[in-house]
Amino acid sequence: MAKSVVGEEVPDETVVRIFVGLRGQITSVETPQMAGGPFTGWPHDQGAIAATAFTALAFPYAVRIDPANKVEGAQWVTVRARDPVFVLMDCGRWGGRMTVGGPSQRYFGVVWGPWAALCEYCPDSSYANDQNLIADPGTGKPVPNHPINELLLQLRAGGGASIRLVKAEWSPAPNTNDTNWKTDWSTIYVVLPDLHLPVSVRPPGPGVDGARMGRFGYCDAYTVFNPKAKIPLTQVTPGADGMVTNPLTGSVELGESGQTWFKRYRDGDIFGLPDSTACRDLVDFCRRLSGAPHRSRVHFVQVGDMYDLWIGLIAFFDDLKTDRIVLGDRDGVRAGDFIDFWCDRTNQIFDATPVADPTAPGGTRPLGMISAMTGLAVREKSFLWGNHDNYLAAHTPAGIPQRIREIRKGGVYIEHGQRPDPDNRDGNISGHSKTNGVFVHPSLRAFDPTRRGYFTSGAALAYAQRPDFGVYVMGHTHMPYLSRVRVQLQKSLHP
Repeated sequence: MAKSVVGEEVPDETVVRIFVGLRGQITSVETPQMAGGPFTGWPHDQGAIAATAFTALAFPYAVRIDPANKVEGAQWVTVRARDPVFVLMDCGRWGGRMTVGGPSQRYFGVVWGPWAALCEYCPDSSYANDQNLIADPGTGKPVPNHPINELLLQLRAGGGASIRLVKAEWSPAPNTNDTNWKTDWSTIYVVLPDLHLPVSVRPPGPGVDGARMGRFGYCDAYTVFNPKAKIPLTQVTPGADGMVTNPLTGSVELGESGQTWFKRYRDGDIFGLPDSTACRDLVDFCRRLSGAPHRSRVHFVQVGDMYDLWIGLIAFFDDLKTDRIVLGDRDGVRAGDFIDFWCDRTNQIFDATPVADPTAPGGTRPLGMISAMTGLAVREKSFLWGNHDNYLAAHTPAGIPQRIREIRKGGVYIEHGQRPDPDNRDGNISGHSKTNGVFVHPSLRAFDPTRRGYFTSGAALAYAQRPDFGVYVMGHTHMPYLSRVRVQLQKSLHP
């Protein structure tokens, strides 16, 4: 079985069994988890209750027929209807190396009609060959006039970069005579995965950085050894900006809690600094996409978690049993001000930071990485919210595109992927708490299990309830993956 860049097993096909009662109500689901044994039960907290969720797939799921030539003793024959199969693509992430969790990634997805291609940007010409185009299985040669092949050729035009075709799949999901959806042959989706842009790129130090603005543990009190004092251990309580008067030197500086915050933040960053290759490559990718002749057909989608408003920050949303985001003010800070502050800080870092450019006046120019995405010269652009920027479901800061939950049309379903993830769905605060547990203790990341079963079953349940797509696309896991999902309906013994 093939393995992804992060070591996850990627089968050619996964079977999801959905158990239903006599009236079609869904009672449970079962699928391989890929690690830790099979996943069995109901993906809790999806916002759907088993007793009220029904499958829309056609019943009966099997038919009985009489043998053509009746003879004495002939038995009825049961013929199972063909199981529907769709394609699931996880676009991985775009960013630098993770201390725990794998190498740097430059993955993205391309979808055209029933075709899905998992791709990787490469900053040289290593993959500028026919082996990295969708091939005809009969001839072994690239399929001519295939829009995905044409776009991949356009993206590597001019040299200096190429695109590795990691894997391509065609979806056999049933849609005879466009019964379930009208296939959109005019659109090429280019799907950019999670970025997790850091809200801070400065190293720890004594300098001022402004108010706490929801930073986790930033103003916590601590003790210092002070030999000049009657009691050698002196408790120091930082102000609202994290600043303290050093009991040893008398100088005003950022306290140890604040400096610890910066160290943890830099150590946990998975994207990179403004001068990183992840930035440079993304700007170049956007430039190439804006210049591609097929740009008039491209619908660019960023699947969410572009901004990261969870890591090292307290939660400004409420814990709910339903899948929705309700903002809540904390520590005297309005939730809207918190969101505006950190989104603006991120924009300043990844748009306004000067980078070397000998052709520009003064030898520098603004990085412009976020503007490269929001200003893409393509037919259409959509930005989704994820779990780490879930606030954008309820509040849109000035100057950034409004986020949407999903795209589900023309046989394609694109979402971030947190919907079937129990701890990270909209309205569940436990995933946020675990994120800051990892912020304080990075080694905990190694204990985060592969949860692929949640996502294959979540996609299959969405299909069973409304079979209007043949290609499902997600992000969220940071684990690139492309495979087929077979949906099997089975009658529950206890409807």
